[in-house]
Amino acid sequence: MNDFRKKIVDFYYENPLKCIILVAFVVRLVAVIFSKGFGMHDDHFLIIESSKSWVNGGDYNQWLPWSQDTDNPVYRDRV
Repeated sequence: MNDFRKKIVDFYYENPLKCIILVAFVVRLVAVIFSKGFGMHDDHFLIIESSKSWVNGGDYNQWLPWSQDTDNPVYRDRV
């Protein structure tokens, strides 16, 4: 076992970048295999759609201040 450890340490000192990338790949692969799924696939679209709407002169989902009927904040329904 000591010889195997020495080989790993020697490999690290000879190729530190390859070693770090290999370890990162193995950790990422384990995370992919044991993950239960992904969270939200459309989170980034919330920012993109509203920004694009603003650039085009529209108001996506009435989020701009001049499109709202009230001065009070509007809260989402809690689920």
